[in-house]
Amino acid sequence: MKAKTRNILIGVIILLALLTVFSLIMICIELKNSKRDIEAFDELYRLVSESVNEGEADSSEELIESTDGKEESAIDRPVINLPLLIEQNEECIGWLWVEGTLINYPVMHTPSERHKYLHKNFHGDNSKSGVPFLDEACTLDGDNLIIHGHNMLNGTMFATLKYYLEKSFCDAHPTIELQTVDGTATYEIYAVLLIKADDVWYSFTKEDEEADLKFLIGHAKDSALYTTDITPDTNDKFITLSTCYGRNDEDRLTVIGVKK
Repeated sequence: MKAKTRNILIGVIILLALLTVFSLIMICIELKNSKRDIEAFDELYRLVSESVNEGEADSSEELIESTDGKEESAIDRPVINLPLLIEQNEECIGWLWVEGTLINYPVMHTPSERHKYLHKNFHGDNSKSGVPFLDEACTLDGDNLIIHGHNMLNGTMFATLKYYLEKSFCDAHPTIELQTVDGTATYEIYAVLLIKADDVWYSFTKEDEEADLKFLIGHAKDSALYTTDITPDTNDKFITLSTCYGRNDEDRLTVIGVKK
């Protein structure tokens, strides 16, 4: 009986050891893939970014304090050679930059393949990070540009949208910029929401009847954690940045901006 118990214990120890080794291997793979994704975006940024000084990328950064008290680097306003970027991949429709965060990425759009860039990088290779992408129901001339991005544990993609849970951060960093072939549009943040993936706001992707727009704008205000001093109306254009947030797969953190 004692021998049997000892064998069981040995078996359990071996199993735990194998699980530990497997976990360490998976962590190493995750870190390697994460590093690869970050390096790929850095390389792309260096390729397509320009400085007003002799065409070199401006690598200066601003130190910001996140909501958990840690200091992180935020990218200064980029200048992107958009034609060169689109030449690299014609499914790219612009470049997104959010003041005071690490969000500084191309934006993709594939209406016929809804989630193509959910797990693919800019060049179409498999990637856990993916690339921010415009909702398939949206068009660049629509009234609400809904852009989706992952909430990555390493702080990339839309992870730093969490800073906007604090209104003080929004007060200090109130703008979103989207560069497209039509130029650079600046949006002032209007509302921050914690909603579900099926929230009615996500149905607002193009010009609707005035009554519907009034309802949607009112819904955003009523659902918001907070709103700013902006008072949008039915003639305004919006941008919506959306990422997973919370314990449920359907939970979303949403930051809404109004075009200036």
